[in-house]
Amino acid sequence: MDAGVGGLTLNSVAQKLEKLAEKRQVILITHWPQLAAKAGTHFQVTKEVRAGDTFTICQRLDGPSRRAELIRMAGGGDIGKALTDELLA
Repeated sequence: MDAGVGGLTLNSVAQKLEKLAEKRQVILITHWPQLAAKAGTHFQVTKEVRAGDTFTICQRLDGPSRRAELIRMAGGGDIGKALTDELLA
């Protein structure tokens, strides 16, 4: 739902999703930290290949692990940290 969306539009989409989530369950898969930061519950989905078999891992993120993932999504480093701090403020 966020394909082709960026910039200021992301903030508007994030606000609308946050308002919708007050009344309905919303499941959103995104690579945008601006949207992910609004989530009440955050999961990280990864793929692992073990001995030729592929597994999908879904892990709930809380506290520091959630913040670390948002920083990674925002590009990492000082810029990712600054954006994440602003998103979580």
